[in-house]
Amino acid sequence: MKEGGGVLSTLLRAPAGVVRAWRRRRIRRSLGACGQNVGRNLGTIWNPRNVFIGDNVRLGPDYFIIALDAPVRIGNKIMIGPQVAIVTGNYNTNVAGECMWDVRVKDPDDDQPVVIEDDVWVGMRAIILKGVTLGRGCVVGAGSVVTRDVPPYAVVGGSPARVLRMRFTPEEISAHQEKVY
Repeated sequence: MKEGGGVLSTLLRAPAGVVRAWRRRRIRRSLGACGQNVGRNLGTIWNPRNVFIGDNVRLGPDYFIIALDAPVRIGNKIMIGPQVAIVTGNYNTNVAGECMWDVRVKDPDDDQPVVIEDDVWVGMRAIILKGVTLGRGCVVGAGSVVTRDVPPYAVVGGSPARVLRMRFTPEEISAHQEKVY
């Protein structure tokens, strides 16, 4: 019997480390951009060509990114916890006389980018919705639903998320930025 020589048969015989490396390279190539030192657990990305990831990023297990008609831009030194959802679009629910399922026309506001600036921590099961920018150095509490922009260095939580406090005073922010950036 002739032995198969395809990619699948090769991977089935390969050590686990080789398979993981192959999978990382394949996923990296599918993204719009992917920086160095990006750690990705198993998760789901719809339309990876619209996802741009910087350097030193950790995506927790079971993340969910939907970037169909608008991009997701993830900066540098980002920590994203398990089961976080990032969604850039919405259905058009404003067409009378048609079931939502049948509506194929989108309003301009139905799809908007999500931007996560540098040095951000997003806690477990947070949901980041379309059009949101997470400012540099902010923290999004676990289980939060973020519907509006988050200021730099703010700590937000709740549903909808609201500013709970600032991480630093204005003087500390200046010193921090001078030292880090």
